[in-house]
Amino acid sequence: MEVEQFLKDQAKLQLQPVYVITGSEDYLHRKAGKALKHQILAGNEDLGLGSFVGDKTSFAEVREELTTLSFFGGKRLAWVEQADDFVSKNRPALEKYFQAPSSNGVLILETSSWPSNTKLSKMLAKEALITCEAPSRKESLVAWCIAQGKNIHDKPLANDAANLLVELIGPDLGRLDQEIAKLACYAADNPKINAKDVDMLVGQGHVEKVWVLFDHIGQGNQRAAFQLLFELFEQGEEPMKLLGAFSSHLRKLAYAGRFAMQDKPMAFALEKAGFFSFTKTSAEAQLRKIGRKKINKVLTWLIETDTGMKGGSQIPPKTLMERLLAMLCSK
Repeated sequence: MEVEQFLKDQAKLQLQPVYVITGSEDYLHRKAGKALKHQILAGNEDLGLGSFVGDKTSFAEVREELTTLSFFGGKRLAWVEQADDFVSKNRPALEKYFQAPSSNGVLILETSSWPSNTKLSKMLAKEALITCEAPSRKESLVAWCIAQGKNIHDKPLANDAANLLVELIGPDLGRLDQEIAKLACYAADNPKINAKDVDMLVGQGHVEKVWVLFDHIGQGNQRAAFQLLFELFEQGEEPMKLLGAFSSHLRKLAYAGRFAMQDKPMAFALEKAGFFSFTKTSAEAQLRKIGRKKINKVLTWLIETDTGMKGGSQIPPKTLMERLLAMLCSK
């Protein structure tokens, strides 16, 4: 069961003796764990919780925690973090425990994975397996950010703001939530968080600077474009953060280019790509200067540059950014 579905249904689900919280998204792990801890201990967290690290504890210690009577009544909670090795080393003992769990406590195992073909997996109740994975599609991440702003931080995000935030941060829900929390304070006097807020607070003005750089490209002033890039490097700007702003802008241009190639009016193509009315003139100039042939290669260039910066190339990140700009400016 995915964590959001579990949280939605938690009140009507029967409490289980064993839970497994699994997956790669730490933020969702913490969210599921907090909800379970509140349900099981009901205010007695300080005295009813036994925390263990999987590779530093034995099954006997965990079992003792589970079978000990709670001082204030109710159930005890034994929480094993990083439990992958713990499960592997204690599989036979856990299988016996799954068959006859203690009525005094609840066991939570936090793992990075939980293979479905094991005996333990088949013994675990369906509603006791909580999966924690970030959305894989950008559209889903954008929707998650918008919902998080509205429901958790009481501050709506404009769609373009959520798009830019995902471009800058990526599929890290913990960081996205932290940035949304900061943005909610930053834009406290505004009805909603807009893309300008995201650029200034999260992107540190990178998007605005990159727009100026692309304006130079649109005007055919390659020298000024490279000069601005070098100035940004000299000011200490990190290539990876600049690439995030490049990526956000180029993806919109590529999207508009595809519509234009389908014989759609340019104004329509730019609007569908997310350009505001007051930016359409310069965006159109940028798109025409880059040209149809190169716009079809933009997404491939972005992936290659991103992969290179993350260890896929021995070329320095600054040089990779310079190469990307050179390809955009080439004839």
